[in-house]
Amino acid sequence: MKSLWLDRLSGKEPGWTATPLAGLTNRSFLLSRGEDRAVLRLPGPGTERYIDRRAELHNHEIAAGLGLAPPILLADSDCLVTRYIEGAQGLSPESFRDPAVTDAVGRLLARLHRSHHAFQGRMELFPKVDQYLALAGAEASAGLRHLRDLAEPARATLAAHPVTWVPSHIDPSPANFLQGQQGLFLIDWEYSAMCEPAWDLAGLAIEARLDETQRRRLLEAYEAPDRERLAVRVELFRALLHLVAASWAAAQMVTAEDRDSYRHLADEYTARAEPLIAGPAFGSLVASLR
Repeated sequence: MKSLWLDRLSGKEPGWTATPLAGLTNRSFLLSRGEDRAVLRLPGPGTERYIDRRAELHNHEIAAGLGLAPPILLADSDCLVTRYIEGAQGLSPESFRDPAVTDAVGRLLARLHRSHHAFQGRMELFPKVDQYLALAGAEASAGLRHLRDLAEPARATLAAHPVTWVPSHIDPSPANFLQGQQGLFLIDWEYSAMCEPAWDLAGLAIEARLDETQRRRLLEAYEAPDRERLAVRVELFRALLHLVAASWAAAQMVTAEDRDSYRHLADEYTARAEPLIAGPAFGSLVASLR
C-alpha cells in the first residue's frame, strides 16, 4: 500500500529507496528515485494522543506559502511527504555563535508571527503542561509536579495581562531550522498553533542555549515594537517552557520503546527548571508583568 502511495510522487514505476533520517518522536526517511528527492515523515507511536495532524497540514501549508517551510507534495492521515531541500543543513546551538544566524532566525520568526494568517489550534502553556502530566501519570516525577505547583502564580498573571496571539511554530529547536543555498526554512510543524510570540522566542533561546547577549540580539532582529515588554515575557516563558519539555518527555515514556532516553530528558529539563522556578527571581519576574 505504501509503495503504491509513494508512486504518486512522479511517474508510474516503483523503485523508491528510503534512507532513515534522524528524529526524536517520528520516523523520517529521505526518499530517492533517480533525480527525485523527497522527505517522508511517519507519525511516532502515541503522538495521536496530543497532536492534531489536520491542523498540522493546514498550518504547514500556510508556512510553505510564505516561503518558510518546504512545500508539501503528498499527505494523508498516516504520512507526510515534503520537498527535499537540497544541500540544506540543520542548525545547532553552535550555529548561533555567528550573529548573522541569530539575525536570520529572528527575522524568520518575525515574518511568521506578523503574517496575519490564522493557524488552526491554540497552544496554551498551563493546559498543555497539565495535559502532558495527565498522560504521563506515574512517569512524572514528584519533583516535576512540585515545580508545576510552584509555577501556578504565573498562570493568573499571564491571563490578566494578555497579548495578541500569532501563528507560531511552537518547537523552534535549532535542528528544525534548515539553512541552505535556497535560504532558511523551518520544518516539523506538528505542534504549530496560535500562541503568544514569547513561546517561539523563548523556546529557541532554551534549545539553542542562548545567553543574555544572544537573546537580546534575537529580539533586536525580531524588531518588536514593544521590545521591553516582550523581553520580560520571553524570560518568564524561558522558565515555564522547561516545564512543558519535562512533562512532554514524561508523557513520551508511556508509549516509547526507548523509555530511558525520555526519562533522561524529563530529568534534565526538570533540573534546568528548578533554579528558574524555585529560585527567588521567579516571583519578581511574575510580578514585573503587572
